[in-house]
Order: sequence, then C-alpha cells, then structure tokens
Amino acid sequence: MDRRGLSTPLTLIEPEELEDSRAIGMATYADPSGETGFRFPCNYLDGACCTRYEQWRPSVCSGFLCAVQLKVKKGAMTPDDARAKVRKARLLRDSVAAVLPEGDIMATAVLRYLMADESDVAGSTANLDLTVRMFVLQRYLDAEFRPKRDTAPDSDPVP
Repeated sequence: MDRRGLSTPLTLIEPEELEDSRAIGMATYADPSGETGFRFPCNYLDGACCTRYEQWRPSVCSGFLCAVQLKVKKGAMTPDDARAKVRKARLLRDSVAAVLPEGDIMATAVLRYLMADESDVAGSTANLDLTVRMFVLQRYLDAEFRPKRDTAPDSDPVP
C-alpha cells in the first residue's frame, strides 16, 4: 500500500500514526475515504537519506525497500552492481541540480515537474533543459529503483 517515492507526492501511513506524525512536524492528510498519509517529499528527507533513523517515524518509512535493494536482498543483483546504479542515479540527480533556479531545492523541483503541464515548460530554454534532465532522471528511477506494480490502483491484475 506504499505510494512513497518521487513518483507521487504522498505516502500512506497507518491511521493510528497520524497524530504522532503531525506532532513531529510532518505535513499529514486524511481524505474522506479514511486514508491517512503525509506529503512527499518528507521534510526529514535530506537528499536520499532519512534524518529520523534514531527517532520515532511512521512504520511505512522503515519498511520501504527500493527495487535495487530488493534485488540485492534476493541475490538477483550484486552489491557492486547496485552501487553502480546508485552512482548513475546520483549523477543524473546532480545533472538536474545543476540547472535548478537559484534558491530552489530538488524536492520542490520534482513536485513542480510532476504537476507541470505543457504551458509550464514552454517559452524558456532553462525550463526545457530542466524538464529534459528531470525526465531522464525520473525514467531511470522508474526503470531501476521504483518497485514494479502489477496493477494500477483500483484495477484488476494485468494479464
């Protein structure tokens, strides 16, 4: 049930963790259907690292493994191959960071990219360059790091 990651701006959490999450300053929500969660990127995320390992955090945070971690855990990928994929992802991330407007942060840029439409990138070479670099990064993360989904939300399994 985890929707965490840069591919979507929210993460589901257990309803009983909502108040504790709010108490530590997380931007939480509860929708009319009863789903509870926090907005992503989390304010405790520093680059790709959680800064709350030594303190309480929602249980979904400690249970998340990216596709690369899962492959290493299952023996389907060597740690060296995993490190190479992480190095490439960091290079792509740094490529995006190099063209961010002054004062902008990666988390904000990712959210803006995910919410953008054609008019947001039209008319500016800088916006186009950022959009292309962000697209390449997101595609790489989709292919290598984000767990594959067999179903779309509220649908039957894909044959």
